[in-house]
Amino acid sequence: EVHLIGGRFLQRQSLLLGPAARRSARLWKFDLVFLGAEGFSQGGIWASEPEVATFQKTLIAQAKRVVVCAHAAKLGRETGVFLTPWTAKFQLVTDASPAQRARRGVTV
Repeated sequence: EVHLIGGRFLQRQSLLLGPAARRSARLWKFDLVFLGAEGFSQGGIWASEPEVATFQKTLIAQAKRVVVCAHAAKLGRETGVFLTPWTAKFQLVTDASPAQRARRGVTV
């Protein structure tokens, strides 16, 4: 079964954005949300653009748990839009080795 929210479809990221998407997302409670990230550091998670970050923040607020999926190349990368600090709600899935993460101070 698939449920979709409204909004403007951003094809390059397969993401729905805009006020309609945020309103729709606020109507739901999510057990688990998977998010991509443009960067991650010990300080937190970084997004690609403000509109994406705004929508991701809406999803985070509605979720019990959040899995952040990020490629090792994004380790230590802090892009122009700070999304959120790490909390107990977040789990990181990455191909960055524990040694790579330790060198960059990312202990999440």
